[in-house]
Parts: sequence; structure tokens; C-alpha cells
Amino acid sequence: MLMKKWLGGMICGKELPTEFDCEESRYNHIAEWAIRPLFKLDHVAVEGYAYGATGRVFHIAENTGLLKHKLWVSDTPYDVYTPTTIKKFACGHAHSTKMDMYNAWMKETDLDIHNLMTPKRKEVSNPITDIVDAYFICKKLFCDLNGLVG
Repeated sequence: MLMKKWLGGMICGKELPTEFDCEESRYNHIAEWAIRPLFKLDHVAVEGYAYGATGRVFHIAENTGLLKHKLWVSDTPYDVYTPTTIKKFACGHAHSTKMDMYNAWMKETDLDIHNLMTPKRKEVSNPITDIVDAYFICKKLFCDLNGLVG
């Protein structure tokens, strides 16, 4: 397992093993990792499906279904937010681009993780876009649970 640390250990990423006997084993490994918190989760937010997406969409759906099942079995309530809901929450319109989302991140946090984590890349891409999406998904859930306007 490869360990990467960015921002003085504030953001850590672990690369999963690349060898699995089957896709189901891989999905189970990811879902188990996701529900193994350091503390009891009161509520979870999950990103919904992007219906216009291409690529490995069925694999993502299978993995997400297993994660939702494990949350259900563990009696952990969760909300599902569509990508357009998160884009509208973060940027004010549902058809925001990844760059719009990153600009909203920068406006709120002033933390240029793109240049800190991926300085050789010209375009903002993964893992940066995943971190930005996760931030706004968590913020949306927090606002919804506390009756706040984002």
C-alpha cells in the first residue's frame, strides 16, 4: 500500500491494493473502508449518480449500492445529493464546471490544493475535484441538518 501525504499530513491518501480476486471483493474492501470511522457516524452524505456520465458507471453503481447497504445494515442514516444539487449549492447554478467548483472552494477556503498537491498539472482534476466535491457535500449535509442556508 502506497501512502501519500499532502499539506503537512492534513490530507492523506492511501492507494488501495491493485490486486483483487474479483470486483465484488474490491467493492467490499472500499465499502468496509468507508464505513470504518474513528467514531460513530450520526449521519452520512453520499454523492448521487451523474446520469449523463460515461465509463465505468455500472461499476460505480454496484459499489455505491453495496455502500448504501452497509450503511443501512449499520443503521447509519444517509442523504444522497445529486451532482447538480451540489453544484448549485456551491456555485449557484446546477451546470457548474469543475473549475467553477474549484473557484468556489478557493473563495471559501483560500487553500490552493491544486498547486500544493498536483503542481505539475495544468488542469484541475482528480484527486482535487473529488476533495472539492466531498467538501461541498459535507457542507450541504451540515447546513441541511442544522437548518442553515449555504
